[in-house]
Formats: sequence, C-alpha cells, structure tokens
Amino acid sequence: MRSMWIVIALLFASVSCVTWVAFLRPVQVHQAGAVIKQKTYKAAGTYWQQQVGLDRGFRTAIPISVAECFVLELHSDELGRSGFFSIDPSESEKYAVGQRLVIDYQRRGLPLIGYKITVLAVRAE
Repeated sequence: MRSMWIVIALLFASVSCVTWVAFLRPVQVHQAGAVIKQKTYKAAGTYWQQQVGLDRGFRTAIPISVAECFVLELHSDELGRSGFFSIDPSESEKYAVGQRLVIDYQRRGLPLIGYKITVLAVRAE
C-alpha cells in the first residue's frame, strides 16, 4: 500500500515539473517586426459566466465587466504567424492599418509537442 502512494506522489511531482517547464519557467523576451492588418473597436460590455457541472444548485450566472478596447490583428513575417493584441482606446490613435511595429513576445511550450507565442507589448518602429 505504501509503494502505491509513493508512485502516486511521483506521478503528481512529474506532472508538476512538466507544467512548470511548459508554462511557468522564466523565458527570454524576443523581438520581431509585425504589420497591422486590421484594427477593430470592441465596445464595453458584460460577459455572463455560466455555472457548469452537476451540482449547480440555485446559483445564477456571474456578470464579468469587459472594458472597451481596440483589437489589432498583427502579422509577423519573421514568425510566420498572425495574432491579436488589444490596446486601450486612448492610445489607439498611435496605430494605423499597414503600420510596421516591433513586438515583444515570449515563446512557451514543450519541444516536439507544441508551443504558444504570447505578445507582451507593441510599439511603433
């Protein structure tokens, strides 16, 4: 019985280590060039989070406020990918469709399984 608990503990420890390596460890911030392909205004609103599961009881949906923003669709030839980045409306005048930007990004994931690129900041060239 004791060896079973040791195996379970080792299993949980290995899952924790893989999670840390994939998502939490410190990684280097890289820079790349990108172009704004589209700029879209998203109005402020409310997102209603629904309760899920078998034991919902009498709980109702939870309102979550979402601030207004502009969403920039970016394409980077250096990365060979497109993505989105939201900015505050007060700084939206600085960015126009077709403008070249420098993006700061992090690449996280596991080799041979996959990775995710997270854009941390954008600024004009």
